[in-house]
Amino acid sequence: LAAGAGIAAAPAGAVAHPPVTQCGPASYQLSQAKSGRISGCVRLGPVPAGPHALAVQQLLVPGATPGSPPPEPAVTLTLSPASGRPGTVVTITGRLTRPIHPRTSYPNLCWDGCQNGLSDGNASVRWTSARGFRARIVVPDAPWVEQDPDRVARLADGDYPIGVDCIRLAGDCAAVTEGSASFRLRGAHEPSWCRTEAACAHLAVSPATAMPSDVVTVTGHVPLGSLSGAGQGSLMPAILRDRRHAPAVTFATRNGVTTASFGRAAVHVHAPPSYAGLPAVAPIAETTAGPTPITADPADPSTVAWCAGTTISISSPAGATRIPTATVGPVLRRMGVKLIGSSPDCVSVAPVDDAAGAPVGLAAAFTVALATGAPPFYDAAVVTDDGGQTWAPLAIPHGSIAAGFGGFRYTGGELEAVFATSRPRRPDPNLDTTRPLAEAVDGDGVHWHGAPLSCPEAGPCVTLGPYLPGNCAMNGAFQPVARSSDAGRSWSQLGFPYEVQACGEAEVVATSARSALLVDSTSQFPVLRSGDDGITWHEVGLPRRPGRGGITVLPDGSLLTAGGLGYSGAWELLRRGARSWCRLRAPDRAQQRANQLSPPTVIGDQLWWLTGTLQTSAPPVAHQFALSALAC
Repeated sequence: LAAGAGIAAAPAGAVAHPPVTQCGPASYQLSQAKSGRISGCVRLGPVPAGPHALAVQQLLVPGATPGSPPPEPAVTLTLSPASGRPGTVVTITGRLTRPIHPRTSYPNLCWDGCQNGLSDGNASVRWTSARGFRARIVVPDAPWVEQDPDRVARLADGDYPIGVDCIRLAGDCAAVTEGSASFRLRGAHEPSWCRTEAACAHLAVSPATAMPSDVVTVTGHVPLGSLSGAGQGSLMPAILRDRRHAPAVTFATRNGVTTASFGRAAVHVHAPPSYAGLPAVAPIAETTAGPTPITADPADPSTVAWCAGTTISISSPAGATRIPTATVGPVLRRMGVKLIGSSPDCVSVAPVDDAAGAPVGLAAAFTVALATGAPPFYDAAVVTDDGGQTWAPLAIPHGSIAAGFGGFRYTGGELEAVFATSRPRRPDPNLDTTRPLAEAVDGDGVHWHGAPLSCPEAGPCVTLGPYLPGNCAMNGAFQPVARSSDAGRSWSQLGFPYEVQACGEAEVVATSARSALLVDSTSQFPVLRSGDDGITWHEVGLPRRPGRGGITVLPDGSLLTAGGLGYSGAWELLRRGARSWCRLRAPDRAQQRANQLSPPTVIGDQLWWLTGTLQTSAPPVAHQFALSALAC
């Protein structure tokens, strides 16, 4: 990805991002060698502009309270060799006084005390009999972290215990060293990067000037936190605001957990380009995340359909129509799925027109579960061409299943149904959203045919993968961000941003032939921009957002934040070119604070959205408001 030098001199709307060739787009993790050497890539978060320090941090989990040894055999350890220099590979032979059954235990090994020294939970242990095992550890070749008290243990000659615990898992087994043997360390020398404990770390960042969302490389040395090296996910980068001259090693305890912080690499963060200064923000094509409970064919915005409890409502120049869904249940059951509750629950709709633009029918998706039960939940799609009197399964592309349905799309005047690839297995269908499939409606508006997922009708060939329902109160519902370099014949997931959170408003918005915005309302980077066909993406600076509302891009490029799904709050508008949000007084306060069941959707020159409760006895209420009437 790109990271910048000379960014401050870039003109308004332009971004200077020299490439960081050492880091791939998805590489932003640190690793540690057994010499203490740190290397890796870090993506800068949304930190404010100014001088900062990048540090490496590690959480020190308090040791277990010492107690009685667990009921298991005593252990005698033999070391080979029993002395040596730093980096020596030591073979440990363990002998138990009583056999252990079954031999499926994987004991923890440790250096200089199992409770407060270095542990090696990933050591390879091989049982040679019911009373014996062998294992190997590597003697530290760098200073290390110890606890009680928290400190950096200097690399020095002396006698150190190599121990073992948790031969059989039991309560507080890590509180008791079950066996140990002494290893004599000789020939140890403090490394040049650890002259004193307070200065026992050194980090460097390249480039030293960057912007939020840029990737920088991190190198240097810090004390070991594990015998296995490699960090094992315990090393975390942290940006400390203007702390470049603080000690290189600090320990801070809060709520019983100690954080060790190492290194102070200077990095100057420049503010990202502001949304007001971007050269083009008006959408020329859009792909929205999540379901579509209210929608219209862009070629016929006067006909709007929405899920309305046990029916589907349609508003058109001919008047209001209700499409019954009572007969959907038996169709879904024949498709191998089952309903949730006593009646079909509509989640997505899409009016179907023929090639001439004449209305032909309606496609809709409903919440379902697999025959084995629920949760998890899925969506399955059906179609009608007689006003809902009869329904039929929507065609399923080869390689997917009914529960793999992932949303409706209108692309270039054609309606598509998107699916995830399925590798069937029981009870999990193993749906893969990174390999999208599609069914497109024929010119007659009745028949469907398998087709590659289409690129957006304008702009870069970047889109969202299939949507699968998720639990927004827990793990969320994520959709991958995908790019094609061969006009949609094949797709690959981006390394960054690799997904959006569909539990909040999110969309890909093309703004020119090579430029696009990615809006992800719940992300730490709510708006990203690409100017190179979707290859690289960088943060766009927004004024501080009021509240936690979702973001909708309006046709002129203005941004609307409108409460968010399930959250009532005042609506705010960031007009194109403005540098602050303004609170809307139209729509009126009551409309703004009504509980939203769908994000605001731009249909023609109107803004549509659904409000209400999740109770099927009270169908949603559809609202429409002229975009021209939005007023602060």
